[in-house]
Amino acid sequence: MAVVGVSRWAVLPVSVWEQDEAYLAAAAVGIDLAESRPHPPFFPLWVGIGAVLHSAGCEPVRGLQLASAVLGSLIVVPLTMLWTAALGRRLAVAAALLALAVPGVWLLAARALSGGPATALLVLALALWTRPSAGPALLAAGSAAAGAALLVRPQLAAAAVAAALVVLGQVGRRRWAAVLVPGALLVTTGFAVFVASAGGPAEVATVVARHAAGHFGALGAAGHGLASSGLAKVLVHPAALGLWLGLAAIGAATVLRAEGSRRVGLAVLAALAGQAAVVFTLSNPAHPRYAAPLVILSAGLVVAGLRRVAGERASLAVVALAIGWSAVLVLPAACELRARP
Repeated sequence: MAVVGVSRWAVLPVSVWEQDEAYLAAAAVGIDLAESRPHPPFFPLWVGIGAVLHSAGCEPVRGLQLASAVLGSLIVVPLTMLWTAALGRRLAVAAALLALAVPGVWLLAARALSGGPATALLVLALALWTRPSAGPALLAAGSAAAGAALLVRPQLAAAAVAAALVVLGQVGRRRWAAVLVPGALLVTTGFAVFVASAGGPAEVATVVARHAAGHFGALGAAGHGLASSGLAKVLVHPAALGLWLGLAAIGAATVLRAEGSRRVGLAVLAALAGQAAVVFTLSNPAHPRYAAPLVILSAGLVVAGLRRVAGERASLAVVALAIGWSAVLVLPAACELRARP
């Protein structure tokens, strides 16, 4: 985790690099929906975290950047937990490190945006839900983590709901409440508090309608080719995307065939399907940061496919080489992030 933390510190920007970061940081100082502080879907918990850090004396943008970097470092723990049953301990660690070292994921890891922190919470939910011995307490904790993920970034709702439905089919009816109730209560309460603090339902509905008209009106002009997608940009080149998808497909088939890993595989694939639907139908798929959660969630499948093709020892060597290659690409860009406003 210390190595991951240093890697996140290395890409901590000196300033704001995207307009949404400014909107979110400004909302942490004071909510004003007319000025997009914040913009829909409002990210209530992320704005709340920024407000708490600001009240503690942290500059708003820097506070969200640091929170993003911390959660982006801690994600290595639930990622390892998630994939241990399917891959074993060593390859699970390798999968976690590979997910976080992919160039586009790494360069976004310390930004004042909500995607990385929300993905960390979603991965925690998946890890808790799919534990072999998960009882009501772990299922409820996973539900709470999923609810927190949606309050940080509501765009992960399809991924969380799809995974929850798979988990419901695995745990039996007596445990459905543990999977559903904590998260639902958290999301309902969080948005209720936000709506009240933002001026009430009428004001929120007006802003949502205006934002939706602009957002969906612009989707027709967005590029939807896979080779030019944000997914290809996160992985640097379309050829890398082709290799990633091929290995993930082999890994998915392998994970689903094994009794001990089927539960993990089904939940992860459901989350991937839900998030892919959002990215490629409800968003502009050319934006790299929208695709980063897809890479993080699928890295374990890629390593499973690599093991199937090359064996464990060779897989560890390939992952190490991939991380080194990524560092060669990322570190020069990190210097620019740290130096240029």
